[in-house]
Amino acid sequence: MSLKHLVPRSVRQVLRAPYYKVRYAPLLTYEAMRRQVATWRFNPAGPGVEVPVVDDFAPRVHAQAYRWFRNAHLNPEIRAELRQFLGLVARPGCPCRFLDVGAHFGLFSLAALDVRPDASVLALEPSPTAFTILRWHLDRLPAERVVALQVAAGESPGQVSFHQANDRSGMLHCVAQSADQAEVQQVQVVTLDDVCAARQFSPTVIKIDVEGYEGEVIRGATRILAEDRPTIVLELHGNFLNERGLTATEVLEPLKAAGYQIEAVAGQTDEQLAALSIGMNRRFLCRPGA
Repeated sequence: MSLKHLVPRSVRQVLRAPYYKVRYAPLLTYEAMRRQVATWRFNPAGPGVEVPVVDDFAPRVHAQAYRWFRNAHLNPEIRAELRQFLGLVARPGCPCRFLDVGAHFGLFSLAALDVRPDASVLALEPSPTAFTILRWHLDRLPAERVVALQVAAGESPGQVSFHQANDRSGMLHCVAQSADQAEVQQVQVVTLDDVCAARQFSPTVIKIDVEGYEGEVIRGATRILAEDRPTIVLELHGNFLNERGLTATEVLEPLKAAGYQIEAVAGQTDEQLAALSIGMNRRFLCRPGA
């Protein structure tokens, strides 16, 4: 057994960032108490626990998703991204057909459905753990407005090996480093072009957050980029791209070739792209050109 398994996780976190943990101890304690109260009050058969996220958006969520939604509220960059996203889907006179790629617990799907009563959503999430929570959220909405599929998006149809992250996030990572670290799972892969054509779904807005495999997802959406011309909310994970020997330029090239304009959600675009090379995560808005 390694030293990591002998030392409690809470102690390891303090040792990694003692100044941060001491400085923010009151806030962290408060958030832990809120989370515990939410767990006590949660009824799986009920509407969920209300969590204010940004402005008037305060969805009712599953207890296991409470911490994730509160973290979105506390993160200024995510709040900025959500405000920009809500502005996109709320545009008057424009239909809202939202394709949520890497939906996780459904933060963006719920936001779209909250601001647009007439919105339709197609959500893709490969993780069995996250998909269970996603379905819990979406099953409380009119069935004709939402479709959730437990699949991964990629460049071509097939299967891919994932491993469950060793935390409560429900996320999957590709591919397991060793058999003793995590259980490998086979997940069906679809292209966005194929899944949208099969369901006659023409997205107007797409969110892509797939832990370093954004390039494959984009290359599997050639027809959508050329014909539907959706606006794309894109999160790039510098650490995962670096592990795979990829650059942001390679990921974004198909979008630029399709005439898309790339801008950072916060800060200067060039600076945010450069931050990816040192392992940072950054969010971008990709708008179709004329």
